[in-house]
Amino acid sequence: MPLTLYCAHVLVLATGVLDDSPDLLYGLLVADALLFAVGWRRFLGRGPLEALVATGAKRARRAAECPAPAAECPRPATAPPASEPRKPQNP
Repeated sequence: MPLTLYCAHVLVLATGVLDDSPDLLYGLLVADALLFAVGWRRFLGRGPLEALVATGAKRARRAAECPAPAAECPRPATAPPASEPRKPQNP
């Protein structure tokens, strides 16, 4: 959510709205950020820009891991849960 809120703040500040009332602008930015972030997180999870970046990163990772068509790429092994100790590999 930080990326989404930061971009929203930059856009609001770039418009110049309420430049003559910095206290009111500050209060509205804080209140709107809190309400938006809590509501979005509660009902939809990850922020919209964070979801967009995560999707792009997943696609880039998959392309870097296996440049062949998806059907030919093996599925990556999942890591053991943190509660399970890793087994030492034999050299």
